[in-house]
Amino acid sequence: MNVFAHGDSDELYDMVASVMMTPKDAGENAVWVQYGLDFLKIYAPLLVWKRDHKGLDLDAATMRREANFETIIDAAFSPFTPKDLREALSEYLRGLSGYSDIKDMNESDEHFLIAKQQHGYRTMMLGKPLDYLGNRDY
Repeated sequence: MNVFAHGDSDELYDMVASVMMTPKDAGENAVWVQYGLDFLKIYAPLLVWKRDHKGLDLDAATMRREANFETIIDAAFSPFTPKDLREALSEYLRGLSGYSDIKDMNESDEHFLIAKQQHGYRTMMLGKPLDYLGNRDY
């Protein structure tokens, strides 16, 4: 059974967060774990909307793939993404070091690379929990 196929964004967040290391237990990685949780709080509603309205086959592998930096930027600027999700994603992106609100940032630009790296550190915190949930037989 695919545990990601049903439920709302809060349930998705809770499921993934429940198998993540807590910031309190993360030691020197506490800040990155918290950043990962903060991203998940914004990311889960986007995934559930895509699942429910765009036919996204949501599972652990899809969650990893859809967390791609460029995919997040595309969703933040897409007129087809609901306004509240676009605003949350844009706010998240603006919080990344080096990010500029220009949709077509040059991928060779140092600022783009810094923002992409910062995003990568946040999504890296989701890797083990998604691997764990993806390999479970429910």
